[in-house]
Amino acid sequence: SCRNMSLESFSCVSNCSVGKISLLNVCVSCISPCLTCTGLQLTCTSCIPNLTPPRYLFGISCQEKCPDYYYANNSNTQCSPCINNCLLCTSATTCQSCIQNSYLYNVSCLTDCPSGLTGIGGLCQPCTANCKTCSSGTNICLTCV
Repeated sequence: SCRNMSLESFSCVSNCSVGKISLLNVCVSCISPCLTCTGLQLTCTSCIPNLTPPRYLFGISCQEKCPDYYYANNSNTQCSPCINNCLLCTSATTCQSCIQNSYLYNVSCLTDCPSGLTGIGGLCQPCTANCKTCSSGTNICLTCV
């Protein structure tokens, strides 16, 4: 027996190799899709890269889909947070839809749309011709060009 050590491949080691944890002083493999784990074989600390479908670490599990406010980050196989006011994003800087009372402009979420645009349906939309600023509708002018 290995006192204060773990048995791995017929040897006593102080630390199990990557992708394994010590359970009852025996090195056992993390269970797929976990690449590395802690405490238990299914408590993931990282995910196996290049799986089909790909998996991303969120909390202690490897998931196929990241939740709202997070995107699937391929560089580290983790769910990484979206930028401010973003509900759905494809990268740290590319937003697809915004939280309530925020409006999509290019790939960012703004609480106030730029001049010449108004927030409707979660998007900054252009005011109609000759309106410099508009409100609640693209044809409700506040100021003229």
